Amino acid sequence: MDTEDQDRSPSTVKQVVDRARRLHAKPEGLLVFGDDVDAGVEGLAADAGPPKKILEHLNVLAELAQALRQGPLGTTRVQWLKNRNVNASDESESTSTSASEMRQRVWHDGQYRRKFTLHTKPNDGTRTSWCVRIYFDWDPDKEVIIVAWIGRHP
Repeated sequence: MDTEDQDRSPSTVKQVVDRARRLHAKPEGLLVFGDDVDAGVEGLAADAGPPKKILEHLNVLAELAQALRQGPLGTTRVQWLKNRNVNASDESESTSTSASEMRQRVWHDGQYRRKFTLHTKPNDGTRTSWCVRIYFDWDPDKEVIIVAWIGRHP
C-alpha cells in the first residue's frame, strides 16, 4: 500500500474493508474476514459508520488478536475493547436464548457457518442502513480474530 493510500481517510465502508484486508488479513495476519462480510457491507449506506470509525474498530480488533496471542488479557474481551474506546458487547441473555434472534446471528467464519455474539458498535444510527455492527470471535487454533459480519444490526 502506498503512503498516499495510508494518509487518505476512507470515504466508504467498502474502502474500509478493502484497506483492513490489506493491512490485517495477510496469511500471517491478525484478522480473517468471513464469507458474509461483503454482503453485509453492500446492505449499508456507503458512508455508514462513519467509515473512519469502522476502520478504527477493525484496527483495534487486530490489536486484540495481537494481545490474545501474547496470553490472557486479564479482563474480558468486551472490557478490553471498551478500555480502548471501542463500544463493544456480547448479546444479552434474552437474545442469546432466543432461537429466532440467534438465527439472525449466524455467519460464515471462512470455513463454516456458526453463531457469533461478540460485536462492536461503531454507531447507533437511527437509519437501519447506517447502524453498523461488527460481529467477531477469537479463533484460538489459528490465533486470529474472525470478522464474520460488518453490516446492519441484525
